Amino acid sequence: IVFVTIANVLLLNVLVALFNVTIQNVQDQSRNVWRYQRFLLVNEYQEKSLFPPPFNACFCLITAITHFITRCQKRYRNHQPIFEGRLSIVIIGVIDNSSDQQFKITDSMKRESAIAEDFWRDLLKQIEEQKK
Repeated sequence: IVFVTIANVLLLNVLVALFNVTIQNVQDQSRNVWRYQRFLLVNEYQEKSLFPPPFNACFCLITAITHFITRCQKRYRNHQPIFEGRLSIVIIGVIDNSSDQQFKITDSMKRESAIAEDFWRDLLKQIEEQKK
């Protein structure tokens, strides 16, 4: 009888430990999924303009003009000619290189991107292991 009770207590301890490991794994995975979904949401809102569709054309035009003005001011401060006979190249540069502030990736975005990459890499490894 003593042996059976000790065995039952040990088996219950093992069961509790297994539940604890399972819960920890689920929490880790849910945290990674939450971070990835948060990254997607932040990335989606970063790419959108602040204004609704009829006004976003005005916003893009204002952004291009502001970028052009700041570029001219930087060249003026550095004593470089503004146009150098290359007006079309400057305009194409303004269109290609939109405002630097819009496309800067912050440290938090880099971290969330790394988390998302790790999440998908781990998920693909798990899927490949399950197929084998």
